Amino acid sequence: AMSQAVGLPPWLQDPELMLVEMFLLAYAVRHTIQVYRLSKYNTEEFITVYPTDPPKDWPVVTLIAEDDRHYNIPVRVCEETSL
Repeated sequence: AMSQAVGLPPWLQDPELMLVEMFLLAYAVRHTIQVYRLSKYNTEEFITVYPTDPPKDWPVVTLIAEDDRHYNIPVRVCEETSL
């Protein structure tokens, strides 16, 4: 049987709450989170960084957002090398 996606309650869909979650996540993992929002291409919100003024020594994690609920992490494919 096919499963159906369950919608999130309205309070969990609040864009400002998602913003707070990104800031908290960045501080919790001590990484700068750089998000490319494809739906916001050619706007000021296309690339967003959390926190807005991160410590310089934090590593950067890049996410690509299809929308405000689906995020992808780009990875580089490495070829195997023989020893």
